[in-house]
Amino acid sequence: MHKPLASIDKSSSECEELARSGKVWEDYFRPADCRPYAALQEEYKDLLGQIEEFKVLMKADVPLLAKTLVAEYAHQSVFIENNPLRLGETRRVFDVLTEKIFKHTPMASICADDLVQLTLPHVGPGVDSSHLNELKSHILA
Repeated sequence: MHKPLASIDKSSSECEELARSGKVWEDYFRPADCRPYAALQEEYKDLLGQIEEFKVLMKADVPLLAKTLVAEYAHQSVFIENNPLRLGETRRVFDVLTEKIFKHTPMASICADDLVQLTLPHVGPGVDSSHLNELKSHILA
C-alpha cells in the first residue's frame, strides 16, 4: 500500500477520493524528480561502467545470438497458429535453410521465386508440407 493511503481509513470517502485521483503515485514517489536517480547513478558508477563495457562486448555477438534465436522464434510463431511441428523439426528445417541458402547467399539477393521452389526435408510421418512451408516463411521473415 502506498504511504498516503496507509494512514487513511480504507472505508472512508477520503480514501476512495485519493485512490481515484491518480495522484497517489505521482505525489508520493515523484517520478519526475531526477535527484534520487542521479544519486543512484553516482553510487553505482563502477557497476554501470562495467555494464557499458559488457554491452560493447555483446554488440559483436548480437548477430550470432539473433541467428541462434531464429528457429525458436519461428517455432513459437507457427505454434501459436496451431502448426504441429516440434522444435526439433523446426531446427532441422532451419539447418537445411542455413546450409542451402544462408551460408552462401546474402538474403537481399535471393529471389522470392527461388525460395518458393526450395525443397525442405521430410521431418517425420504425418507432417504436412503446408506446415513446413509456413515455417519456412516465418524463418525467412
